[in-house]
Amino acid sequence: MSLKWLFFFVFTTFCFGYEAILIYSEEESLRSAIQLSGYLIAVASCSLGAIYLLSKIAPKSGLVLVAIFMALSIVSLKLLYYPFFQKLPLFAVIATTLIAASVIWLLLSKIPLQGSPGLVPYVVVVAILVATPHLSVLSKTLTPDLDEQESNLFGDLERIRLNDKPNIYLLSYDSMIPAYTAEKYLNIETLDYQSIVDEKFVSLAPSVSISVPTRPSLNALMQLDQYNLESSAGYFSGRKPSALSHIFRNNGYELTTGYESYYFGAKGPFVDRYIVGAHNLSKTTLCIETGNSISQKMRAYGACSFMENKSFLEGSGTEKAGLRDWHSTILQEIASSHEQSAPQIKVFYTYNPIGHTSGDYVHADHQKRVDYRDQFQIGASRLAAQLSDISAFVAEHDPNSIVIVFGDHGTWTSRVENAEDNPTFFYEDRHIIYLGALSTTHPCATKERLLSMSGEYSSPSRVVGAILSCLSDDANNVKTALNFKDPPAILRTIRAMNKD
Repeated sequence: MSLKWLFFFVFTTFCFGYEAILIYSEEESLRSAIQLSGYLIAVASCSLGAIYLLSKIAPKSGLVLVAIFMALSIVSLKLLYYPFFQKLPLFAVIATTLIAASVIWLLLSKIPLQGSPGLVPYVVVVAILVATPHLSVLSKTLTPDLDEQESNLFGDLERIRLNDKPNIYLLSYDSMIPAYTAEKYLNIETLDYQSIVDEKFVSLAPSVSISVPTRPSLNALMQLDQYNLESSAGYFSGRKPSALSHIFRNNGYELTTGYESYYFGAKGPFVDRYIVGAHNLSKTTLCIETGNSISQKMRAYGACSFMENKSFLEGSGTEKAGLRDWHSTILQEIASSHEQSAPQIKVFYTYNPIGHTSGDYVHADHQKRVDYRDQFQIGASRLAAQLSDISAFVAEHDPNSIVIVFGDHGTWTSRVENAEDNPTFFYEDRHIIYLGALSTTHPCATKERLLSMSGEYSSPSRVVGAILSCLSDDANNVKTALNFKDPPAILRTIRAMNKD
């Protein structure tokens, strides 16, 4: 095998990961794409370099090893990101890899691997692995830039005026659920964070997240779940103008959003500040649903496990949160708000301490249920400590603020279910969330005020609407301007819950 063919295999391996690199570049950040590119090139170069040396020692082994490596690339960089493949047991993943390796070996054995591969193989690889994903991904992710002056997008929301402007914190925690679904689907009788929410928070139940999972949930909040407004990505990071951003910034607020990585994309002009933690590839969509099984950890040649504690590139400028842990960043943001001349609204999402089920979770598997329940309990205990910290920090630094805490969605134990076969499990597990407000000195932080926009259920967007109504000099104007989505499936789920 010549060095020119070896370079071709390195190039082909890199192209297997191009679709993921493109997605991170467009939807998350260039930093994610650079990290993944560097890792793939390093793994491919080292692996194929070792194969080249082994082939010199044992000439017949080279072709077999290349075939195995290319098969692993297909499985690791492509197949393990498809839900149907994630559900397969380990032996099926191994069998698929061996079958793929055999087919590749047969194909390569027909090709003389001396000299140069020529231009045709490169053209074929680029056409299949680069051009096709490029066209597909760009057609879905690229949208024209919107001028910041397009205020006509929001219609009646333009009329909302606030005469009271406390600092507002909207804190979302992944898979923060109420006692009802914790007991029903996880067999947890007492949540570790139940005592702190009972003591320090006003709980608003039943509550739902209209759009799930995380990206739709947080972006829908930015659009306040309005019927007449587009639902898509880009609002949380400020790449698109959102209803929440428009209303509060029009009323003199400074808007800050944040998460510990660029999962929601790079900063746009429609938020004032966008906070991220030390950037880490393990916090991106590449890794966030990686399970505990060996096959799941094979994703991207184990990049998720390798980079879990490595932050090669950080944010910069106003985006940089430094190397503090994310919870500490949120506390500092709360503590510093009263020092600002403008009123603050800050929206932060936290994946840990709990986190949803992994991509290989199957609720019918008793051991997976037990493992996730144990993980949830540990996370719930951490969340209890964090909520206690937040309560103390707010009492000390910003006692007249409004603090809303909520889950982005449920635990996703219904991962392999569908709405047609088991609608109750599907909708309760995914859409029912915990939602509450910290008891502060502000008169709007009461149950009666916060439920003023709720019908048969509450939601983060409806609570924000209630806050706007309470702070406005014309509450009726706010109520007529807002038109919340009210999906029939959610209504049916809530009504069935109320009968239980």
